[in-house]
Amino acid sequence: MLGHVPVDMAADLGHARLTLRDVLGMQVGDVLRLDRSVGQAIPFKIGRRPGFEGRPGLSGNRLSVRIEGKTFQADAENAISPIGASQNPIEE
Repeated sequence: MLGHVPVDMAADLGHARLTLRDVLGMQVGDVLRLDRSVGQAIPFKIGRRPGFEGRPGLSGNRLSVRIEGKTFQADAENAISPIGASQNPIEE
């Protein structure tokens, strides 16, 4: 029933810490070194929660990621409530 509901996914390619001077001085073609190595798995988040891990690659001429593992747990505490459902029902 919810199979057609869109969800946001984001791939965390890595992080870098720069000074404001470095950011303001960036030019087209500069290389930004991240804290992740090339062969390391990339974590994916569904919304803000960890969801999957994958490895970068190519599919034809497009950048792609092969999913290698699931990192989330489906349980009652993390379940998504239906739209409009109240967590605390009101007794009349």
